[in-house]
Amino acid sequence: MTYSLSPRQQTVFHGRFNLYRPVRANSAASSLGAGAADQVELAYSNVRGRHEPRKEGSSPGPIGRQDIDILDTIDLFRLHVDQEIESGWYVENITPGDPLFGEFYKTAGGTMTRIFRAKELQILMKKTTRPPMVIS
Repeated sequence: MTYSLSPRQQTVFHGRFNLYRPVRANSAASSLGAGAADQVELAYSNVRGRHEPRKEGSSPGPIGRQDIDILDTIDLFRLHVDQEIESGWYVENITPGDPLFGEFYKTAGGTMTRIFRAKELQILMKKTTRPPMVIS
């Protein structure tokens, strides 16, 4: 997929991410669950975007991780408007030097589009475990 980032996006989208598409999803698994039953394949690598973790006020633990059903604790992921991503995809943070480097997230819900100025997609995601990869 080819597209050009605007000067604003080049400044704001400082993170690098790998996007994984589920190829064998377990229908019994929760949409936001650990995802161990899903098998995925790499769809896009080194995608620029912005991960915005949300703090959870009810627990001093890791940010935005515990209350899976509360929207305010689900992290926000911002990407270029032309980037393909859907609910149920997995996101791996590969940003060098980021404290969340190597963490996996699972997207949930549809994308929200902001066209004027931002030209971005927003999708919600929750931290999860590394899903099994499909070996080709």
